[in-house]
Amino acid sequence: RPSGLWGGGGGGRAAPPPFFRMLFLVAVHAFAEEGVDVAIVEVGIGGRFDATNVLPKDSVVAAGVTQLDYDHCHILGDTLEKIAWEKGGVFKEGVRCFSVNQRSEAAQAVLASCAAEVGVQMEVADPLQVDAQEADDNSGAKTLQAASPLPLPGAHQLENAGLALALARVFVQSFASAVREEDAARADKLHQMLLRSPLPAFQACRWPGRGQVVEYRPLVTLYLDGAHTPLSMRLCSSWFSTMPDGRSPIDSGPDSTSSARRVLLFNCSHERDAGTLLEILLGPAHDFDLLVFARADLHRASLHRLPTVEECLAATGLQLRRSSLKADFAEMVDSWRKQPDPQSADSAETLDWQMRLAECASLIAASREGAQGGVPCWVIPSVAEALDAVANWATTPSAGVPGSEGDRRPTDVLVTGSLYIVGAALKAASWAEEAYGANE
Repeated sequence: RPSGLWGGGGGGRAAPPPFFRMLFLVAVHAFAEEGVDVAIVEVGIGGRFDATNVLPKDSVVAAGVTQLDYDHCHILGDTLEKIAWEKGGVFKEGVRCFSVNQRSEAAQAVLASCAAEVGVQMEVADPLQVDAQEADDNSGAKTLQAASPLPLPGAHQLENAGLALALARVFVQSFASAVREEDAARADKLHQMLLRSPLPAFQACRWPGRGQVVEYRPLVTLYLDGAHTPLSMRLCSSWFSTMPDGRSPIDSGPDSTSSARRVLLFNCSHERDAGTLLEILLGPAHDFDLLVFARADLHRASLHRLPTVEECLAATGLQLRRSSLKADFAEMVDSWRKQPDPQSADSAETLDWQMRLAECASLIAASREGAQGGVPCWVIPSVAEALDAVANWATTPSAGVPGSEGDRRPTDVLVTGSLYIVGAALKAASWAEEAYGANE
């Protein structure tokens, strides 16, 4: 940093801005220096008071809001209406604004009101259209199947695509008008873009860490989704449950049984509603054979204290007898995995939060109707170590590991709870964006 620009409290110098605000300022400077034609700017938290909202209205072509959910509630509010008011703060006078069709009518009304306050009418973007195509079933009969133009799973991605298309069209129209006097040929080329089908572009769309499948090791397949809110976790859970027959797509060989084992690798910020996220994942749609909790390689600092297990479970509404299950939980957690290696550079960091997540998950799993015994839990210092342990569990029978005696079956690992843990898993898998699609 330039000498004397910021200081730590002496000489009347101001403290440096927070990381995200500083990064945004650097980005705006870089965009200006490079002469970019268009920048797609996503808010950090909320919108109304976010650092990105300093952009003047004359520089903004369009603004859009995706599906709202409960996130950063300690800052944005504990209702979707409060969160919508924060999000609607990005709408500006004279700037076209869009939203997907919100599941909450009250939130949608708040967004429309925010738009009206600055003199514009909020437009609702239609989802990208899905065509029906004929397909043969095993009997030779013809059936109609929905053919999504997106390689991304989930109907919610069609909502996102529709919003993206609406925003892109507004930009192309605006930019073509702006350059027509100086470059008529370029303006005509831009208008031709509006006449072409957007489907080839959508078919080439890739989104690492969202509904992504990666082969990690023989017999071990990773299903990665950075879901970290209740709605996104329900979508993630639905996606994972719709994998072909719930089995791994990787050929497991002649010596394995047909049934794939299922593993949950989970971590989330302690500011999230961890109890609700785990309740969604541990519902009747899934029957996990192993629950693994690990720290992500990177994580954001927080001023909020760690919630207790009781506080995590409060939002679930489950009537749990924690005292009666405490002893069972102690047996479920492999004790040697509780603390980091003393020789590790991260040994100063404890796994208190991961232990609380494990206990919370064990209690939720044990409370399920018809639950027989407890689901084994592992608490491991890092994602890389966790995946290595799961791979060994899947491929190396050991009498010391639950359920692995002489049993080499494909293992499906759902990695979710935050984008941090998904990123750490992709790093551990040596995945590279340049090879996207080559091994998936």
